[in-house]
Amino acid sequence: MSYSEEKDNPPRQTAPESLVLEQVQARKQDFQPNPQLDGLIGQLQQLLVPAQQRVNTQYTTPRLPVIGLVGSPRSGITFASQLLAASGAVSWPSNLLSRFAHMPYLGALIQELLFNPAFDLGDEFAELHHAPQMRSRLGKTQGPLGVSEFFHFWRRFMPHHEPERLTPAQLQQVSIDELRRELAGIEAAFGKPFMSKAKMLQFNLDYFMQALPELRIIHIQRAPEHVMPSILRARRAYYQDERLWWSVKPAEYEELKNQDPITQIAGQVYYTDRSISRQLANIAPERWVKLDYEELCADPHGCLQHLARHFQIPGLAQNLDAIASSFPCGNALQGNEEEQLLAARYRAIAEADAARATMT
Repeated sequence: MSYSEEKDNPPRQTAPESLVLEQVQARKQDFQPNPQLDGLIGQLQQLLVPAQQRVNTQYTTPRLPVIGLVGSPRSGITFASQLLAASGAVSWPSNLLSRFAHMPYLGALIQELLFNPAFDLGDEFAELHHAPQMRSRLGKTQGPLGVSEFFHFWRRFMPHHEPERLTPAQLQQVSIDELRRELAGIEAAFGKPFMSKAKMLQFNLDYFMQALPELRIIHIQRAPEHVMPSILRARRAYYQDERLWWSVKPAEYEELKNQDPITQIAGQVYYTDRSISRQLANIAPERWVKLDYEELCADPHGCLQHLARHFQIPGLAQNLDAIASSFPCGNALQGNEEEQLLAARYRAIAEADAARATMT
């Protein structure tokens, strides 16, 4: 959905604050929306959405696991998604599929037609058969098969635009049945479990893990002293003003949004990981797993083997020869004052939170 369409078609009832919409003009040029692309996708929607609606009557629920990756921004979720995609055992929301976010079953069929070698005839599309690269910029990948955030898909079923905690009243507006039908359609088109970043779900996992019994969660964690400077750099790369909030909004967002950037970022990282960890602690352990970014870089084969056993998806560990045995880790501190301030603020928030916990 284009930004103009999102403004013209607000979510049901009262929509939460949307930084996606409000801060568009503050983005730097590389991250501005493309009106021509939005217009073309809008034309495709008018033609193809009726067909997608017919498809939705054929599917009800996924039969295979749906794998969702969650965590703080800049924690390595994109890299983990790329590793899972490289295993060949799962399907994923590609940059191509993202352009069909309102008609994903049809987009999946088109992707299979163009990029699956099994459907090539006489190497007519041989030049398209390239594996996605293990690189990204602020979660954005290159190439038609690169892993997409898939936000335009998830937003269709939610009463909000950003990853944030929803109230019980807002959760009643989530279109669970329609979401499951379309996830089932994607699964049917690719014939594999579907894997996606699931930041739109991560602050209400207690609800979504019950509503989506097929959902399996991978919580990616990275040392906060590396995550926080990376978020600060992301703000400077994405916006013209580093004071603007970027990415996920934990429940404590209202307390943080008027603070200085150092406090905002430290709180964002601390409260996001705390929220996810607390929710997962009350969910059956076979349905989720935690992975450290540092471990993913050092031993991707071991991590994929662990996931294969834990989620009972053997294919995750059957294509290891196509994946490097290790990857360079992006952790590197410069020892500057900003890093020290971020670390100190994070410790202060954690200590204050621990003190409150002992008083209750």
